Amino acid sequence: MKFEYILEKGTGKLNEDHLIAEGNIFGVFDGATSLDKKTFENGQTGGFLASSAAKSVYKKSFPPG
Repeated sequence: MKFEYILEKGTGKLNEDHLIAEGNIFGVFDGATSLDKKTFENGQTGGFLASSAAKSVYKKSFPPG
Protein backbone atom coordinates (compact mmCIF):
# COMPACT_ATOMS: atom_id res chain seq x y z
CA MET A 1 0.00 0.00 0.00
CA LYS A 2 1.25 3.46 -0.83
CA PHE A 3 0.02 6.59 0.90
CA GLU A 4 1.06 10.19 1.27
CA TYR A 5 0.74 12.53 4.21
CA ILE A 6 1.51 16.08 5.20
CA LEU A 7 2.48 17.10 8.70
CA GLU A 8 2.46 20.87 8.92
CA LYS A 9 3.52 22.95 11.90
CA GLY A 10 0.78 25.20 13.19
CA THR A 11 1.18 28.44 15.14
CA GLY A 12 3.32 26.90 17.89
CA LYS A 13 7.10 26.61 18.03
CA LEU A 14 7.04 22.95 16.99
CA ASN A 15 4.78 20.53 15.16
CA GLU A 16 2.50 19.13 17.86
CA ASP A 17 0.88 16.45 15.68
CA HIS A 18 1.71 12.74 15.62
CA LEU A 19 1.08 10.04 13.04
CA ILE A 20 1.10 6.22 13.10
CA ALA A 21 1.39 4.24 9.87
CA GLU A 22 2.51 0.71 10.71
CA GLY A 23 1.19 -2.36 8.92
CA ASN A 24 -2.59 -1.97 8.81
CA ILE A 25 -2.70 0.50 11.71
CA PHE A 26 -3.15 4.20 10.93
CA GLY A 27 -3.76 7.05 13.33
CA VAL A 28 -3.54 10.83 13.33
CA PHE A 29 -3.26 12.73 16.60
CA ASP A 30 -3.75 16.49 16.52
CA GLY A 31 -1.83 18.38 19.19
CA ALA A 32 -3.79 21.56 19.82
CA THR A 33 -1.61 24.50 20.83
CA SER A 34 -1.90 25.35 24.54
CA LEU A 35 -3.40 28.70 25.41
CA ASP A 36 -0.82 29.43 28.13
CA LYS A 37 2.24 28.84 25.87
CA LYS A 38 4.03 26.96 28.69
CA THR A 39 6.82 24.62 27.60
CA PHE A 40 8.28 21.59 29.32
CA GLU A 41 11.44 19.49 28.95
CA ASN A 42 13.20 20.02 25.59
CA GLY A 43 10.75 22.80 24.67
CA GLN A 44 7.82 20.38 24.38
CA THR A 45 4.38 21.96 24.59
CA GLY A 46 1.17 20.71 26.17
CA GLY A 47 -0.28 19.95 22.73
CA PHE A 48 2.81 17.94 21.77
CA LEU A 49 2.73 15.95 25.02
CA ALA A 50 -1.03 15.28 24.72
CA SER A 51 -0.87 14.01 21.13
CA SER A 52 2.23 11.96 21.97
CA ALA A 53 0.43 10.32 24.92
CA ALA A 54 -2.64 9.59 22.77
CA LYS A 55 -0.43 8.01 20.10
CA SER A 56 1.32 5.85 22.70
CA VAL A 57 -1.96 4.56 24.18
CA TYR A 58 -3.42 3.91 20.72
CA LYS A 59 -0.28 2.05 19.62
CA LYS A 60 -0.41 -0.21 22.70
CA SER A 61 -4.11 -0.91 22.15
CA PHE A 62 -3.66 -1.91 18.49
CA PRO A 63 -0.26 -3.55 18.07
CA PRO A 64 0.75 -4.20 14.45
CA GLY A 65 0.47 -7.69 13.14
